[in-house]
Amino acid sequence: MNRSSPSRLDAAQWLTLWEQCSRLPPSLAPCALLAPLLQADTADTADADAHPEQWPLGRRDAALLDLHAALFGAALTAATRCPACGEQIDLALSTDQLRVDAVPAAEWGSISAAGWQLEWRLPTSVDLAAAAAAGNEDAAQQALLQRCVQRAVCEGRAVDSAALPTALPAALLQQLADEMAAADPQALTELALQCPACAHPWTAVFDIGAFLLQRLAHWAESTLDQVHTLARAYGWTEAETLALSPARRAHYLARVQT
Repeated sequence: MNRSSPSRLDAAQWLTLWEQCSRLPPSLAPCALLAPLLQADTADTADADAHPEQWPLGRRDAALLDLHAALFGAALTAATRCPACGEQIDLALSTDQLRVDAVPAAEWGSISAAGWQLEWRLPTSVDLAAAAAAGNEDAAQQALLQRCVQRAVCEGRAVDSAALPTALPAALLQQLADEMAAADPQALTELALQCPACAHPWTAVFDIGAFLLQRLAHWAESTLDQVHTLARAYGWTEAETLALSPARRAHYLARVQT
């Protein structure tokens, strides 16, 4: 697969993507940012490489980190609050720091233990969307289990996927979760934090998809403000304003605002 440069999309196209993402479920919206940048190795548009919503989550998040670096640079600044005392903590991160060197050896795996044989695959963004639609946390976990366990056999008998949440022993469920996590370490980014005010330690999950969408939203709002200002001053259409380079737009804005 070849990856197109983000610069091949102009400002109008990024605004369209931002608008489209706002109408998608949270787990699928980041995939919409990647899809236009992907080109399949073959002419077959059904190639799974061209559909990031079908990728394992770690592969998707690695691509989103690369996209953030290409669009906004490697530096990421975020803020959180200490769960113990409420102190605000500013975080200075980088895409390189959040990148996991290990890549999934395989998208599939199997387990044989306690009389069970399981064949599983790594979850995708589509799976997360289905889990989110399931309702509460327990229902979401059950939905993921039923979607990602492709085959289950207990003592030589096939077990229907609908029965898995209650049929699988707790130890086997934990083993399944551990093996999936080990197979796709980029899928979950956890930050070890400590409050400088009260020294309370905790672990926070960093979601590059949500972070990148927020950065894009800030850029989109700023760009629309520029279009609004220049349209009022010069009577230009949105297309005419966005056709200007960011540098030239800035020069016109400086003249309008003086």
